[in-house]
Amino acid sequence: MNKAADKKQRQDEEEDHPDISHIPNDQPIPSRNPEKNSPEIPVDEPDIPGPKNVPMKEPNRKSRIRVLNIQ
Repeated sequence: MNKAADKKQRQDEEEDHPDISHIPNDQPIPSRNPEKNSPEIPVDEPDIPGPKNVPMKEPNRKSRIRVLNIQ
């Protein structure tokens, strides 16, 4: 392949992927799921019934070591 054709192909590839660095990064990326695109999420009414503010239980040290040594 000659250099002119190679340069033309590179220009075509650059046109396929336009520069998006000018778009500000602080905007949230819209989700493909329209239900997740809702801007307001009610925090007071959880979907899952049950006690609130229950901390996750930390696994005890022995079970943690056993899990790490399974490899």
